[in-house]
Order: sequence, then structure tokens, then C-alpha cells
Amino acid sequence: MKYTLFGALRKSRFNEDLDAELEFHLNELAAANRAAGMSNEEAQHRARVQLGKAQQVRETCNEALWTAPVEDSMRDWFFAVRSLHKGSGLNLMTVLALALGIGCSTVIFSVVYNGVLHPFAYRSADRLVAIRIDDRHTGAGFRYEYQLDELGAFRKQNRSFEDIVGYGNWYMTYAREHRAEELHGGALTPNATDFFGMQPLLGRGFSEDDSQTGAPAVVLLNYNYWKKNFGGDRAVLGKQMMLDGRARTVIGVMPRRYQVLGADLWVPVSWNPNRAFEANEPHWFWATGRLKTGTKPETAVADLNVIAKDLVRLRPTEYPKQFTMVITSLGDAIIADFRRMLLVLAAGVAILLLLSCSNAGSLLLVRASARVKEMAVRAALGASRGRLIRQSFIETLVLGCAGCAAGCVIAFVALRIVSGVLTAHFTQLPWEASITLNWPTLVFAIVASLGSALLAGIAPAMYAGGERVQAQLGGTGVGVNASFVGSGFRSALVVCQVALSVVLVISAGVTFRQFAALTNQNLGLRVNNLFEGVIRFPRGKYETIQDKRKYVNEVLDRLSALPGVTNVAAAIGRPIDGGPVTDVTIEGKTHTSRWDTMVEACSDGYFSTLGLQLLHGRLLSTDDVAGSRFVAVINDTLARQYFGHEDPLGRQIQFKIFDELPGVPKHANFEVVGIVSDFKNRGVTETPMPEAFVPFSFTGFGDRGILVRTGMKPRAIQDATERILWDMDPSVVLGRVATLENFMNENVYAKPRFALITLGICAVIGLLLSVIGTFSVMAYSVSLRTHEIGVRLALGARRSAVLAFVFKRGMKLVGIGILLGFVAEVFFAPAARSLSEKGPSFDPLTAGASVAVLIAAGLLACYLPALRATRVDPNIALRVE
Repeated sequence: MKYTLFGALRKSRFNEDLDAELEFHLNELAAANRAAGMSNEEAQHRARVQLGKAQQVRETCNEALWTAPVEDSMRDWFFAVRSLHKGSGLNLMTVLALALGIGCSTVIFSVVYNGVLHPFAYRSADRLVAIRIDDRHTGAGFRYEYQLDELGAFRKQNRSFEDIVGYGNWYMTYAREHRAEELHGGALTPNATDFFGMQPLLGRGFSEDDSQTGAPAVVLLNYNYWKKNFGGDRAVLGKQMMLDGRARTVIGVMPRRYQVLGADLWVPVSWNPNRAFEANEPHWFWATGRLKTGTKPETAVADLNVIAKDLVRLRPTEYPKQFTMVITSLGDAIIADFRRMLLVLAAGVAILLLLSCSNAGSLLLVRASARVKEMAVRAALGASRGRLIRQSFIETLVLGCAGCAAGCVIAFVALRIVSGVLTAHFTQLPWEASITLNWPTLVFAIVASLGSALLAGIAPAMYAGGERVQAQLGGTGVGVNASFVGSGFRSALVVCQVALSVVLVISAGVTFRQFAALTNQNLGLRVNNLFEGVIRFPRGKYETIQDKRKYVNEVLDRLSALPGVTNVAAAIGRPIDGGPVTDVTIEGKTHTSRWDTMVEACSDGYFSTLGLQLLHGRLLSTDDVAGSRFVAVINDTLARQYFGHEDPLGRQIQFKIFDELPGVPKHANFEVVGIVSDFKNRGVTETPMPEAFVPFSFTGFGDRGILVRTGMKPRAIQDATERILWDMDPSVVLGRVATLENFMNENVYAKPRFALITLGICAVIGLLLSVIGTFSVMAYSVSLRTHEIGVRLALGARRSAVLAFVFKRGMKLVGIGILLGFVAEVFFAPAARSLSEKGPSFDPLTAGASVAVLIAAGLLACYLPALRATRVDPNIALRVE
């Protein structure tokens, strides 16, 4: 009889074939008996006796052909699914624990992997390095940008790089039919297309010919800009765009992940540093190199140092006296601080995954331990240990698969939300990063969670049977001979859960305090309701001091007349970011090292708009700005550092940077007329540096920024400002539009806020899991001693004493876990601090508050089981046995 395993699964067909064959053999035997002289009835009876009972034959064939094990397994699967409603609360908590661990760990690790470890899709991205100059005396980064002749020297003379590319920001005015708008452009050296190794989606990339003198002006479009502004029209090739007064032809559209500088478009620049530069064209460029295969970073640094020493002779002021070239991976150069922070978060999520696995294991141990008597009865009725293990395995697998499925759903949904938030509001991530699900991480989380669940689920089945059956059949069977707090292993799991949650909660608390300190510090200026923008002047217009001053003053007058506007001012730099930094010379004073000073060219309303306080002398006046006088107001830091106890008023100060600007008298002396209070002028985490404020009208070079303090909504003031500019001259563009609050939220507070939210979520989930774990073990422990509690109550024990007894045993586990977690946090804090200078550090006050929260959570987890213990009816409890 031919039969296959596939046929065994088709039981009904198999039984039909088997019945037909048995009928055939029965008829053959009956015929042989009739031929031997038996009657028909006797022949049929003797044939049945010879063949045996049909049901026994069927069972024998089923067992021989593996149908019985398959049927048993199918029964186990159906039984496991049907039994999910039993102990539904415990099952739900197990699924939730697994889902949270898998979902959260997968989301964070996916962000770390795709956003930090492997953000770039460029050719040989693992060999791309950023090049900078460090001051060996101070140990800090000195310069990150280079001029074209330096880039050319590095590119031609090195022996360690396959190639070096340069790129810089070039904000360009795009003149359309009815108005102009500002675009974020990128200036690329012509080898950029070949260097990054990504071919255009449409058209072609840059070539060396595009940068030659007299070559047609061309432009490459960013994929997102092409989709948004051209609707993905493939006929965009060959179209012309009027950029900064020059017509440029679109020659290509780059792929989605080609995001150099995050620019809307890119234009080529010539390697020739002596050519005539276009308006707004950058003079300084970041440098990225691709190391040759097998080249060590130390070799490349030594190679660059040799080249740089020759460049020092040409640019002695551009290099520190003691310097060294430094190369870092491109990812580190862009997101060095964020990388370290994400490593801390990854450690936190790893703790959460471990906590999730231990919690699921603890819950499954409680669930399975409550079925000890059931397993013993099955073993007494003849079930083998392998049969019991298989049933427990399948039941646990059903729960584990449900948790894994829910975890996958959480991962997919949460990652989509997180990806959108990071892309829209988190500028520290590389623009090239594509935050997608990392499958190896998901598989690892599933395997770890499912493995821990299966080990915990089948443990009681492995314990069942043998010589223990008689003992396990005794009493209620709810954990025979178990101690009040359950087995030592379950108790150890609870202690570990509490300890891990202590680390997470304290780390989240420290991060919260640091974020609160960062956002609530005194910046020295008022950032609320402060709108800012930059007036981009078209090429060939407003190039004289008089024209630019007249235009800006009229804009300020019109803005100040708007309802709700209280203060207006002109400036060059953003207050928090600061302006350009230059060396200064003060009459009558000598110094050997650079006196780095920040310079801001502004109008007379600048100080009142920011809310700065006059400390000594006077502020810039309207006459100072109108007459382009060479006067300066300095901040308190400059007065203290460079003048000491001397009075700075009336002293003359020179700014070397002005000697390099066109249309400015060389070696001009500015008279100090006042001192104002300090404010955070180089980021909120750094101390203020010396700064001087001069009238914006002393030069016609460059664009002008505007600051408007208003009670209007940001969008409303932006629209009003743009209407004013268009009414005055449609070719003038308002760029870099933002409120100072939004800028700080997106660029200053985004990273610590992300860390706070992530660690906070991990801490809340970890705390929830530890509460669930403690509650489940305590609830099970109470059920174990229901009879004992009934005896105590029957003998006169007070219910308050029973409550205290249960609390004492439960809080013992919580207390040990808190102590271990506290010790672990003390050691964890220095490690986190080493990963990031601003990482979580140990804070006794925060640690104390966090421990108080954990104690309260532990009390809550113990309270309900303890309350249940006090409500035991002695009569019912004594009859349980």
C-alpha cells in the first residue's frame, strides 16, 4: 500500500482508502473460506477473526504512518488556542511584555543602525572621511573649511586618498514670473558626481567641463525639490532657472538619498581659486576624502600634515602655530554628539529588552507553575515527559507568537511615526539617512523574546513526572512545597526586573533634570516672540552703502508700523549663533595670541529688540547708523578680558576681518562708546565670548538680517514681511525665515528632547514591567498559601498582621532590586558620561526621587495581592485541601 506524509494529513481520504483495502482483504479471506467448504456466514465470521478488528488495524496503520503524532500535535495547537481565555489577564500581560520589548528595541536600534551607523548610500561610504585642522595647543578643532587652492593641493599631492571633494552652502535667489524665492543651494567641486558614485535619476551629473571658463551654466536638482516644485515632471531637463541673476540649465535630477548639504539644488564651481567669484558664491568649502583600500588613518594624517606645512607659508594666519590634520569618518563628523547619545539610548533599550524577556519568563513561570498538578495527573495517566514538554512548548509558542506579532505591529507603526518626526524636526541626523526597519534587529529581538518565553514555559513540564508525581498530586497542586515568595528563580527574576528599572528610571530622571536646566537657563536675551529673516539682495542692485541703508531703513519703518510689532532691528548674524569671529587690535595694548572676538553689524534698535541691558556709556544711536560712524558697543566679557580694570570708553579697536571686505576703509579704528550685558552668543551650552556691535551701515557688503519682536503668529508676520519686500522690490527675497524659539527647538533642544522622550518611554515601560512582574509573583505567592492564611485567620490572626506579612515579603524583593539597581547606576553613570560629555551623570537628588517612585510602584504591586490575602474566608480556605 503506497502512502505519503502528505496523504497522512488528508485523514479522511486515507481512511476511505484503508476501509476499501480492508474490505478487499475481508472479501478475499471469506472467498477462501467458502472454497474450503464453509457456509457463507461461517466464512464471513472466520474472515473477520483472521483479519482482526478494523479499528485496531486503523490505529496500527495510523501509528505506523505518523498520523497519530500529527493528530496529537494538531490537538495541542487547537487546545492551546482555546485555552488562551483561561488566565486571560496573565496571558495578556505576557503578550504585552513581549510586544513592548520587541517593538521598542527594534525601533531604537533601527534608528541607530540606519541613522547613525550606516546613514549613507554613497560609494564606499565606510571609507569616506572628513578632514579638519586641530590646534594641538588647545586640543580643539580649529578649522573645518578650506579655500579652493588648499583643496586642490590636498587633492593633487596626497598619496592616501582615491579622491577629495569640496562642497559649501550657496543660498541663491530664484527669480520666478511674479516673485523671487530663496533656495538652499550647494556648491560642489566638479568631481562630486564621480566621487559619491550615485548616478542621476534623470539626465547627467557634473563633469570637469562644466566648471571651465565660458562653459554653459548648469544645475542639478534635489529629488525632493523636483517632486515638490516640478511635480516629478521628467521634462524638467533642459529647462532654465534664473538663479542669482544668471540663467542655469537643468541637466539632471539626483536620486532620493543623494542629499549633500541637504540642498535644494547643486551647481558646480571651478577649481581655479583666482577666477572671478559670483555673487554669494562660497569661498570656503568642507572637504571629504575617500581613503584608498587598506590605508590606515594614521598614514593619511601624516600625508596631509606634510602638505599642510607647505600651505602654512602661503597662509600663516590660517593655521595655528602648533597644528595637526585630523580625519574622522563622515558619520562621526556630522553627528558625533548624537552618535554618542544614541549609544546611551541603545544601552537603555537593551536593558528594556532584557527586562521584557525576564518579565515574560517570570509570568510564564507563574502560569506554568500553577499547572503542576495538571501535569502530574497527565503523567500519572501515562503521558510521557516528551508529550508533556511538547504540549507546554506549543502552548507557550502560541503566546510567544502572539507577543511577537504584536511587537512587529508596534515596531512598524512606531518606526513610521518616529521616522517622520526625526525627518521633519531633527536636523542632526544626516539628510541621506533612510530610517527603515532593520530586519536583523527585529529577528534578534523576536528570537531573544521567544527563546526566553519557551524556556520558561516548558520548565514545569520538564520537572513533572518521575518520582515527584505522588508529591505533586497532593493537596491543591498549586505549587507543592513552594515558599511564600515562590521559587528562588522567580524571585531572582523579580529582583533583576526591579534593578533594571532602577537604572532606567534614574537615567531618565537625570536626563529630565539636565533638559530642564538647559531650557530654563538665563540666556541673557528674550527669545519669545522674536521673528528673524535675511534680506537677500538681487545681483547688481543695492550694492552701495547708501542704497542698502536706505532700503533696510524703509523696511524697518514699515515693519514697526505693523500692529502688534514692538521692536525691529537689522543685523547680520543670528543672536544665538553669533556673527563672524575675528582677531582684534586695541590701541595701547599688545598681545601674542589671537584675541578672538565676535562682530555683529546691527541697527540702533538691536539692543532693545533683544532685551540687552546697558551697563556703561551709551548704545548705538540713529545718527551713528545714518552717518555710518565708526563706533562700537562691546559686551561685558570683552571689557573684562581685554581691558581688565581699565575704562574701555573712548578706546580705539580694530577688527581685522573688515580689512578683507570690499568697500570698507582699511585699518579702520572703531571707538568704544558703551558696554552691554552678556548673552549666549555661541550656543546655549557655552559661555559668552567677547563681542562687539557696530553700525550695519558702514559697509554695503553682504545681505542684511532683520529681527522683529511681535505678538503676531509667526506665519502672519512672515506673510506681512514678504508683502512689504515684494511691494518695495519683487526681486528682493526674504530668506532664513524662522522664529528664534523654533530655531532653538529644532536645533538646540531637539537632541536632548529626543533623549529625554526615548529614555522616558523606556523608563515608564520598564517600571510598568517591573510592577507587572512583582504583582504576578506576589499574587501567585498568595494563592500558594491560601490554606495557611486561612489557618492563621482561623486561629485569631489579625488581618492587618496578614497584610503586613505579605507586604514584608513582597517589599523584601523590591528592596533588594532597588539596592542592586542603585549600585548598578552608580557604575553606569561614568560609562554614560564617557560616551557623551553631556550624558547622564549620577545625581543623588534625582536618584532619591527615582527610588521613591520605585518604592511607591513596589508598594502598589504588593498591595493588591496583600489585600486579597486579608479577604480570605477561613472556612473556604480550610476546605481547599
